[in-house]
Formats: sequence, C-alpha cells, structure tokens
Amino acid sequence: MVQSVSRVVKETLSNLTYLSLAFEHQLVNESALARFIHKRVEEKTGKPVSRGAIIAAVRRFIISYKPRQKDLHLIRFLKSFKIHIRTGMVEVNLSRTPKNVEVLSSVSKKIQWNKGEKLYVLSRSQEITVVSNSQHFKDALNKIPRQGVLSKYDDRAVITISYDPEVEDKTFGALYYLSGIFASLGVTIHVVFSTYSETSFVIKEKDVPLVYKALSESMHEIDELHDE
Repeated sequence: MVQSVSRVVKETLSNLTYLSLAFEHQLVNESALARFIHKRVEEKTGKPVSRGAIIAAVRRFIISYKPRQKDLHLIRFLKSFKIHIRTGMVEVNLSRTPKNVEVLSSVSKKIQWNKGEKLYVLSRSQEITVVSNSQHFKDALNKIPRQGVLSKYDDRAVITISYDPEVEDKTFGALYYLSGIFASLGVTIHVVFSTYSETSFVIKEKDVPLVYKALSESMHEIDELHDE
C-alpha cells in the first residue's frame, strides 16, 4: 500500500529515538533532517518526493511532537546512569587453549573482589579477551606460551556505566547514545561488555579525562533539562 509523505516522515522520525530531546525542544535543522531522510522517504513511498514536501512534513512533525512512552523510558534510563572509572588495567587477547584456560582459572582464584580487584573474561570458541588489573598478569603471562598470546596492551582503562536494570528492560538506544559520545571525541572503544546492571567500555588510559568530562556533562544536562 502506498503511504503518504507525511505518514512516512512521521514513522521514520519516530524511530530516531536518539533525537527525541532535539525534537522535544525543537532544536533540529529541518532542512538538514529532510536531506538526511530523503532517500528513505522515497523508498517507502515508492516515488520521487520533493525536498520541500519533506521539509514541510518534518516541520509538522516537530511542531506536534510529544515524547512517546519509550522515549521517556530512554530519558529515565539515562538519568539512572552512574559513572565508574578504573585505570591501571591491561587487555590481553589469547588463543583459546586448554593451557590458557587453566592459567586463567588459576588467576581468577587470586582475585580479591572485596578489595576492588577486577578480572573480566570474554570467551569465544577460538579466542579469549581478558581485562584485568595489570599486576595479576605479570606472573600469568610467564605461564602462557608466547604463541598463545595474540596481543597485549598495558595502557587500558575501564569506564563502567551502572544503571537501573528495570528501566533498561523497557528501552533501547542507550548504547547508541553512549557510543556516539566516544565517537564524537575521536576515542576508540577497544572492548565493550555488559552484565545485568552495568556496561563497561575499555579505552586507552590517556583518553579517560576527556571521556569522563563529556559523559559527566551529558548526564548533568539530561538531569537539568528533564527534572521530574
């Protein structure tokens, strides 16, 4: 069934959850946004559509925009964020072999979690990535055959975002939002992993001040603009 330009624009923009804040406060450049979605609108309508028609539909959408429940969930989710930083970490990538698994098992038994020591192990069928406090791998690496070590980096830090898991279950777009901050700063995410109530990003230690400042300011702005 052929859809109208207005309906297609509304459906397309409604799916751009990460722009909900900009829509709500009418901060969007209508012409730029129309250019961004032009090709998609023509694909969904099945016919050529003028830029002016799309701009007009974008304007109507923004004027009448009200955050949907899922957008409000995203804001509530972002407001639950807390930032934790751990420096002095090492990232080691290993081949998955019985010997390497045995060494990792031995190291894990020495981790004193109650004293803040960390050992994160991400395992696949052929390889293992380990992120840990650097002191724990000095002895461990001596027990691992050189050919079993794919790479090792001593300049790592872990930025962990903790959140309300009950809100997380009802939303989407938060990882896109967070990774966008790293991308805007030109910071590479070397490893990312999530558990029940936390997501961690492994980056170079030198990038920590820049990322922490940007994340903190972003969280502050969300709190200020969406006081409940």
